[in-house]
Formats: sequence, C-alpha cells, structure tokens
Amino acid sequence: MIIQDRNGRPQIVVRIAVVEGEEQVSFSAGSGFTVEDDCHSKTTPGQPGSAWTVRIEGGKPARFKYWVRTDQLRDAEGARRLLKTRRAEDSGSRLFEAGQRLMHDDTVVMDNREYWICTGPHETEEEAARLAGELSESNPAALVVPEMAGVPHGHVEVLDPEGVNLCLGRRVRVQTGDPDGVILQGIPVGRDFHWEHRERLSFRGTIEFLVGNDGNLLAVNELPVEEYLVSVNSSEMDARSPLEFLKAQTVAARATILSTAGKHHRLEPFDLCNGDHCQCYYGVVREGQASRQAVEETSNEVLVSGGQVCDARYSKVCGGIMEANEHVWPGEPIDYMRSGVDAPSAEAAAPWYPIDSEEKARSWIEARPEAYCNPDVDDLPDYMAYALKYFRWRTTYRREELEGIIEKKSGRGVGTLRELRPLARGHSGRISRLAVVGSEGMIILEKELKIRRVLSPSHLYSSCFVADYDRGEDGEISEVLLTGAGWGHGAGLCQVGAAMMAVRGRTYDQILAHYYLGSELKRIL
Repeated sequence: MIIQDRNGRPQIVVRIAVVEGEEQVSFSAGSGFTVEDDCHSKTTPGQPGSAWTVRIEGGKPARFKYWVRTDQLRDAEGARRLLKTRRAEDSGSRLFEAGQRLMHDDTVVMDNREYWICTGPHETEEEAARLAGELSESNPAALVVPEMAGVPHGHVEVLDPEGVNLCLGRRVRVQTGDPDGVILQGIPVGRDFHWEHRERLSFRGTIEFLVGNDGNLLAVNELPVEEYLVSVNSSEMDARSPLEFLKAQTVAARATILSTAGKHHRLEPFDLCNGDHCQCYYGVVREGQASRQAVEETSNEVLVSGGQVCDARYSKVCGGIMEANEHVWPGEPIDYMRSGVDAPSAEAAAPWYPIDSEEKARSWIEARPEAYCNPDVDDLPDYMAYALKYFRWRTTYRREELEGIIEKKSGRGVGTLRELRPLARGHSGRISRLAVVGSEGMIILEKELKIRRVLSPSHLYSSCFVADYDRGEDGEISEVLLTGAGWGHGAGLCQVGAAMMAVRGRTYDQILAHYYLGSELKRIL
C-alpha cells in the first residue's frame, strides 16, 4: 500500500508482525491512545501510562493442505504454458501466485510476483516435506507450499486497567499520538536463538491485534517503510556503527522487504516478521541519530538487477567467504548473490576457495585468514568485540546429549550416533546436506538452517563446521566436537565485514557492490 505523508510525498506502508504465538500481551502509551474494533464502531480513549491487556478468546488455528513446488517462474504467461505441460504428466499440478505489485501514479513501483507450479495436495506437512527433500537434490525449486483449508477462529478481548472486558471483536487497532509510540510489554527478542530474551518495546504507527494462523495472539505494526527502516538498521547492528555501513544496511533491508513481501509469509496478514527469519525490528528503543540519517540519505533507494528489486538478504559473519544463494535456500542461482571472498583480494582465500573437499573445509575452518569480518585486527571497534567468538568457534556435546537433541528437533532417533557425514557443501564450506548416521538408521538433513536447528538446542552459529569425536575404550563416541566458521547463512552482505569496510573508509555504494555483484542502486519513488 502507498499513502501520502503530511508533506504530500508518497510513502510505502508495511505490516510487520511484532508479537506471534503469545497468549496475551499488555500495552500502554505515554500520552494516551485510541482503541478501535474491526468494524470501527467503538472508540475508547486510553489514559496516559495506563496498561491494558489483550488476549484471544476461543482461539482455533487455521487448517492447511500442503503442496510441493516443482517450478518457480517470474513470467505469468510462461507459467500458465508450463502448467499445461506439467498437468499432462501430473493431473494434480496447480499454479500459485506469490508476492505483490505496488503502483503509484499508474507506474509500477515494485513487482516481486512469482508463479509456482506445485504438485499435491498432501494432508500433512511431514508428507510434503519428505517429497520436497527427495526432489531437492535434482530440483532447486523444491519447496513445501501451504494452502489454507480453513481460517483461524476466535476473537480479541481487550481488558482495561480495572480488568473490564471490552470484547472488541476479531481485530483491534491501537493508535497514539505519542512520538514514542505504543509500548508492548515482555516481547520476545531473538526467538529460538541462543540470545533469546524478552524486552519492553515501543512501536510507532498502528498496532493491530488479531487471531494468528496458530489460533494465538498476533500483533502487527503498520507503518511507513522509511520509519520501519530507522529501527531495522540499528536493530540488526549497533547504532554506533559507521554511517556508511548503516546506509548500506538500510538499502539492503529496504530491498529485502520489497522483494520478499507476500512471499516469506504468503498466507499471513503481514509482510515480514520482526525476528531473524526476516529482519530484526525492535522499535523505537533501537533508534539513534545516525540510524535516521542513514535512512534519510538513502531515501527510497534499493538494489536492482535485471529490472527487479534484489532480494538483498544478509548475515552476521560470513567467516571469510560469502555463500551462493542456492546452497542456502530453495530456488535457482541468483546472479547478484554469488559466492566470493570477503577480503580486498581473492588471493586471501586462494589456497581454499572454492571449498570443494572435506580436506579444504577442515583446513579453512582451522585457519584464520585475512577477511573483512576477521575480528583479530587493531581497528576493531569496542562495540563489535562480540564478533570474536563467531569468526571461528567450537562447541562440544556428550554423545547422549546430542542424540537427545537430534531426536527432539527432527522427531526421529538414530540410536547410538556413529557419524555426522557431510554430503554436500557450498563454496564457503557451509554444509547444505548432512547425513546423521546411527546404529538404528540415518537421517538426511537438507539446507543449512535445518542442519543448524537439529544439531543444537537453539541454533548452531553456522553449518560451516567439521566434526571430531572422542571415543571410549569400547570404540563408541563419548563426545562430539564441532569446530566451525561464521555466524549465519553467509549469503549476501556480511554485516561485520561490511561494518569493517566502512571503518576503513569504504562508502555504502562500494560496500553494496562488493556483496551484491552486478547490482545497481535505484530510487523507486
């Protein structure tokens, strides 16, 4: 959606999920607020500083059927032609549209729509996931695609400070004129990751409470994308980071939301979530003066390639080599997201790059090569000292402990663990296919994020690792030592590397050109 701001300038509006899966949440505002139901028939002014509670009554989750994507196209007519061919082979093939198109003054501002040919349906996600896993080795487009078979049910209850239930319906919108926005109490930050905790966060714009697809409480922050980005660039990284880095981060984040809206959360009533799955967004508390300056100086700038806004995703520490997109996510190779060396010269990784053997992977991980994101340097700012534990890292498990984690996370046990066997790695050394071998069978894990999830109570820092084993007198594994490199998927911009490029005088356009090969900067409004 595009609106006009108070100065008559067009503004793209985005919807960001800031609360998901909670039973209830409390909100307030320093200067009072207005509460409206979904029919806009009732307005209740809140008192400054008073805390109200929102919860879901009678919540029931949505029902889904599951398909498996076999083809991913940008051209609608080409997709319809291919569908006819696919239906001759599989009468159950079906075409889904994903994404959005934004228009302003009869001009296309952004069109990220894709057309997915899928086979199915399957009654369970597990059944679809098994087929997608079988297809993924030869078909990079393979992906589980849900279809809603029944909407979620329930209604939103709002309780005032005295506990009086206003029963305002299926949707409730809260607005305030306070510059610090609506305050939400106890919001999860870093959900499912090793730094997970809760914070008191405040958000500008409108907060809409509704029933999520899981039948629980969902809170969506609706606001102009430029206001959203003021928080994103310093929620993702420290607001004290160099301005040129914050500008690069802002452009990448703006491109990411415009290229993925309607696809990452295709069946949800929001564009992106506020966590690491999409982009970190923690509201007003993360903003700084440089954060806003970075947004203003790059207003409406995005990266484009081939006439399309780039899906300019990024990670924290690549470990010295950026990964190619197809080794991280389902989909065809993308021209601007290729693997490359995160250093002034490719010679820095010449003995290892590309990593195409287990011997090279071990040698690379045990080395501390020259790289922008290598924190063993004299000019590392104090606020980036955390990177020291991510460039190269180690973690140790008792065998029984790791077996329990694998069974809990994957839903399958393998008996006594025998081996973690890499079956495929990307050029950065990240494992994209892993066999977990045990006395009672084997599990194949596809893609780096699933590997990181299944081998950790939260997430491994990355899937770029090698495994060593301590064994008892009986020859059985007693401990598993994982030695790894980097934090995150490694594709696109490396945040620590980009920040160090800025520390050393690189401009934001130079930084973006380094990480997104062949892309160009363009102003969309």
